[in-house]
Amino acid sequence: MKKYLIILICFAVSSGAFTQTLKIQNLSVYPAIEVDPVSGNPLDTTVIPYNLEFLINLPANANSVRLLFGTSKDSGNILDNTASVVQQGGQYAINYNGVITPINSPSAYIKVNLTRQQEASFEFITLYLIDQQGQETNRLYFVR
Repeated sequence: MKKYLIILICFAVSSGAFTQTLKIQNLSVYPAIEVDPVSGNPLDTTVIPYNLEFLINLPANANSVRLLFGTSKDSGNILDNTASVVQQGGQYAINYNGVITPINSPSAYIKVNLTRQQEASFEFITLYLIDQQGQETNRLYFVR
């Protein structure tokens, strides 16, 4: 009986039954336009910045973040970018276009600058992670 129990435990460990799965949830999207405190006018009118906030359960298992802005779900026909998940001094962060934003586990965010044309054209945002083994997580969607 012990022999079978040991074989069962070895099988469960080798099959990944005890590993945790990288997951994301709760995508929030909002414009992050900076305005002049006196006039109330936008400081930069050439781009429309958006903050994308989400929760990530295991930042240590993440390799990258995929961002797809499109006219339909899972489409990146307006903007298709990848951000890296990096470690700095024992803390994880997201590196997007050279801007490094700390992950305050479980909260993470990315600031994405869109041109006026991109901002006017997108209808969907698709966000997902790719783990260290190249596997994709669940997908989060924002519908405008």
